[in-house]
Amino acid sequence: MSLLKHTSEDKALSKILKGQDPDRKTQVGWSSALEEKNVEQNTEEKERKERIAKILQGARMPLWCPACEHPMKHRLDRKFWTLHQKCFDCVIKEQTKMRAEGTWDAYEQQRLNANRLHYLMDLEQFLVEAWTSIKNPEFATEVGTIERWGGLDIAVVKEDIHKELEEVRKILREIQDGTANTDSQG
Repeated sequence: MSLLKHTSEDKALSKILKGQDPDRKTQVGWSSALEEKNVEQNTEEKERKERIAKILQGARMPLWCPACEHPMKHRLDRKFWTLHQKCFDCVIKEQTKMRAEGTWDAYEQQRLNANRLHYLMDLEQFLVEAWTSIKNPEFATEVGTIERWGGLDIAVVKEDIHKELEEVRKILREIQDGTANTDSQG
């Protein structure tokens, strides 16, 4: 008799080496709590996938323009789809009609104001990040030492950034209230 105990894996391996079929064991378990947890995870996962699919659906360009039902095969259709959700030809026809009716100037001004607003919002975010993260510059050399450069008055820089930030916020409030001077170019 052998001093070593044969485990089920050893027995299965020896049967395989002899050319026999190993004994197979199947173990089954069930828990209602586990099933409820899986159902919750599945519904959350399904909702998340549906949200992502909805977002991606807006980014995908269809094969045919929803306005005119013509195929979207022009090289500029992708750009115009992302901006207007129409094909290039529909946007050109729409803009030509606006020019003929005399509503083009108002439309153009509205587009310029929207661009200004988004630019100022980006600038405000940049200034807030710059104000919170400003510090004296540090550089790592090739040797691995860290050089700390001085000569920068952080308080003065933060004050300048704060002034710019207040000015940007003032202009943003004016644009959102509709009291801004929209005739200037920037």
